[in-house]
Amino acid sequence: MKKIFAIILLGSIFCNTVKKAPFFYLRSLDKKDFFLTAQYDKKRPVVLSFFATWCMPCRKELPLLDSLSYLYEDIDFNYLAVGSENKAIKSGDIIKFKNDLNLTQNILVDKYGRVFDKFSPSGSLLPLTILISADGEILYLTEKFDIETSIDTLVNELNKALSEN
Repeated sequence: MKKIFAIILLGSIFCNTVKKAPFFYLRSLDKKDFFLTAQYDKKRPVVLSFFATWCMPCRKELPLLDSLSYLYEDIDFNYLAVGSENKAIKSGDIIKFKNDLNLTQNILVDKYGRVFDKFSPSGSLLPLTILISADGEILYLTEKFDIETSIDTLVNELNKALSEN
């Protein structure tokens, strides 16, 4: 019981102290440039979901996150999935993964996992989901996926972020 409790405690972080999201630039599968700082001009929170094609919890989480913008049309945010591996990742593998899961959102490619390393407290646990405020502050971070609570918790955090704007 203690191990499970510790994993849950360490798996989700609600930031009490303000921490700025690290700058990054990535390219999407459709070869478009993405700069995190450009999102701040749009005054919308950003949800980043780092995944690997081999990660089974990622396969459960991503379709749910992908559908958030359709299920919660009143929540104005930018959702981005980021394919991240610790070795060179091929766009073809991510395209197959995207098609297998029927994902509709565009996917950014973190070819060697360098952006993942900037955000991940553990440096290894996937999926990694992060909520960044419209001002670039990390509001919520989790290195786990719990089908019962993860999406609801993220939606609650998004609503809080939007109500504070």
